[in-house]
This record gives sequence, C-alpha cells and structure tokens, in this order.
Amino acid sequence: MKQFVMYGAGSIGRGFIGALFSKLGYEVTFIDVNEEVVRLLNTYHQYDQVIVGEQTQTITIQHVKAVDGKDEQAVCEAIASADLMATALGANILPKVAPLVAKGLKYRWETRGNVPLDILICENLNDADRIFHDAVAQYMEDPKWDTLVGFVETSIGKMVPPANNFEEATSPLAVRQEAYEFLPVNKAAIKTKWTDASQIIPYAPFQYFVERKLFVHNMAHFTTALLGMYEGFTYISEAASDISIQWIVKNCMAESAMALAGAYGVSYAKLQDHMNDLLYRFQNVALKDTVARVARDLMRKIKPKDRLVGAMRLCLENEIQPVYLCFAISLALSYVDQDVLEEVCEIHQDEKVYEWIQGDLAWLKKKPSLTQTITYLEKQEHEIIGSVI
Repeated sequence: MKQFVMYGAGSIGRGFIGALFSKLGYEVTFIDVNEEVVRLLNTYHQYDQVIVGEQTQTITIQHVKAVDGKDEQAVCEAIASADLMATALGANILPKVAPLVAKGLKYRWETRGNVPLDILICENLNDADRIFHDAVAQYMEDPKWDTLVGFVETSIGKMVPPANNFEEATSPLAVRQEAYEFLPVNKAAIKTKWTDASQIIPYAPFQYFVERKLFVHNMAHFTTALLGMYEGFTYISEAASDISIQWIVKNCMAESAMALAGAYGVSYAKLQDHMNDLLYRFQNVALKDTVARVARDLMRKIKPKDRLVGAMRLCLENEIQPVYLCFAISLALSYVDQDVLEEVCEIHQDEKVYEWIQGDLAWLKKKPSLTQTITYLEKQEHEIIGSVI
C-alpha cells in the first residue's frame, strides 16, 4: 500500500488532507505531538469524517496510524518510507519542525538511496513553500539536496472548524467539515507522480491560486468575522446570512476579483462564480464556526502581504480603487488599541489609501449601523472612483 505521511493531525491534516489521501488508496501516517490523538489513531486505525450541510453524512476514514512528533527516530522512519508527504501545522510551527524534517530526509536517502519526495505545503501562509524550503535548507550540507524534494504549495479551500467534540461526533477523533474536496497544487514544483485523481488540480502559474485563496476566500472569511463581531453575532453562518454584511463582503470580494482578473488574465465571470459559491458556503449553519475563531490572530492578518492589505495592494497595482477593502482594513484596525497602520500594515501617510483608512476609522468611531455604513461607502465609492475617471 502506498504510504502518505501527514505532519499535523489537526483540522486540516486529519479533516481534509489525510482523509483525502486515505480515500485515494494510501495508508496515512500522522505525525503529531498530541499524545492522546496519537494513542487513539494507533488504537482504532480509523476515524469518522462528518460532512455537514443540508444533510449529514459520516464517512469512516481507514488505514491510518500515527507517530509521536517527539519521537525523532519514528518520525525519520516515517519520512523515509513515504511515497508522498504533507504538512498542515500552522505558519508558526513550520520552522520549528524543519530540523527534524531535514534529519528525516537524510535518513531516507541513507536507507533508500536518492528517492525523490514531494511535500505538500498545506498552510494558510503566503510563500509557505519558500519559507519551509529555506528553513529546511539551513540543516542540509549537500547543495543539490532540493533536486530530490518538491516543496509543493497548495490552496486549501475546504472549511474545517477545529477538530474537537461536537454533537454529531461519533468518536473523539471525528472531524466536522463541509462537502468540498478539491486540492489545487503547484504543478511546477512536483517531482513525482501522484496527481491523477480528479480531486487534485495541478496548476501553473500557481501564484494565481495562492492569491485567489488569500485575497478572495481568506479575505472574505475574515471580513465576515469582523463584521459579525461588530454586529454581535456568534457564528460565521449568522454573519454571512446578514444582508448588510453580505453586501459589504461581496464588494470587497469584487475589488479583489477585478484585481486578480487584471493581474492574471482570468475571467471575471469565473471569479464571480467562485465568489457566489463562497458566500453560500459561509452560510453553512452546521459547521458552527465562530466569528471569534475566524477573526483571531488579527495582527498577523493585517500584515502587508496578508489577506486585507495584500488584496488592497493588488488592487492598486491593477488600477482598481479599493474602497471596500480600505474599509475592511479600518474595521480590523478598530479592534487594535494602538496605531499600527504604518508600523504593521506598512501603509504610509503619503499614500491616498492612508487618508481613506483614517476617514473610515473616524466614521467607525461614530458607531454607525451597517445600513448607515453602506450609504457612507456608496458615497465614498462615487467620490473616489469619480475623481479618477
């Protein structure tokens, strides 16, 4: 049986990537430091994937096992035996596991010869493939080591809330998620053969998929959460079902989509279909995803290359006036105690967008209703776009 190593047994690792490759015929070995998860996986060798939506479906994921991430020899042996590998650890953890991954790769080549390995990088982080490559490179002596390793960036579009107990759970390992199962991957980085399944979408240039995920999906999800907090909602589904929130989020998405269409020469109509699909999926009540979870780690999400400011920059590069994205940035900043517009967002006083964001912040201090805010934004859009035509 083909061997798949999944570094990280959390929401994405267990809920999406590991489950997907189990269905594709691999035996999946999870690497995780959660001793209870490791114990349960090795006791039962299966877990339930609960697909929630209008109807609930439970799929039993089989042929799984685990090794403790603190057991270096076991990790090295897993990497040595892998036909394919993936990480879903979180942006902050990737550099921390790089030394052990490097050790595992060296052990692989010592015991099996120069057998190449693709590593799918399944992280919500721009340039995650480069970041992980560079982190592993620090522990490699042979300058040609990376000719044997494909650092394959992916675009994770599936929404999987935290893997913890929930009312539909049939076991402690059960994971709840939506019925979306497509995995775009960077075609240019692949070094081995494994992409023949219909769920795998190899694509080049992959930066389009990376930016579509970050500047449309992640941006809209985060903005929905911020607006949900503003309105006092608990769940993303509640916020996404609010007509005023939908209106603001859809306009943010439209700005990003126009910029992507200009930057990559893709059809705006196709992007619009994607936007409508996301807005519908955000309303999935059964996911029970909270606005607090989606809005967390705010300081990282307002950095220059992340979902809000990065989308705004792409708009400016493609001569799209980011009226609604500037408002979304202002809304995020309204939850921060200190002035971080220049220091964190790297938006400076000599830029027009700095002035727009300051104006939006002043508006938000009035605690307006979203109905009033929509009227305000429509006026802003008319004045700003009218001034550049």
